[in-house]
Amino acid sequence: MNATAPDEIVQRLKTVLWPTAIYRFRYPPGGPGNSDRSGINLCIVVPDDEEDTYHKSLRALSSLGELRVQANLLVRHESDFRKRTRWLDSLEREINTSGDLLYGEGRTGQGHRHFAPKREVAVAEHQH
Repeated sequence: MNATAPDEIVQRLKTVLWPTAIYRFRYPPGGPGNSDRSGINLCIVVPDDEEDTYHKSLRALSSLGELRVQANLLVRHESDFRKRTRWLDSLEREINTSGDLLYGEGRTGQGHRHFAPKREVAVAEHQH
């Protein structure tokens, strides 16, 4: 995979799915980084709507076809992603806390928390 592939992948996914966030993550969590052999792991957070994430995943994979990169895509509706980030032992929580935010509002780079778990938001509000 060449150095420009992640940017190109993000552009295509933005066009096809209109996501609210795209994260690059390691799998297994805490394991070695993505290698050319294992491809790129992306979690795509999409707005809640009637279309199921399975069909969104198919559209996303289809849009990447001619790039010839191995991409492992996890598509989640925003409400499901938020809910699962509150679970202590979920892949979504790991992605939210240690994944690289490639696209989304307030992008600040590696480790940015797009969705803070409710408990952390409540603690932060009481400190001010």
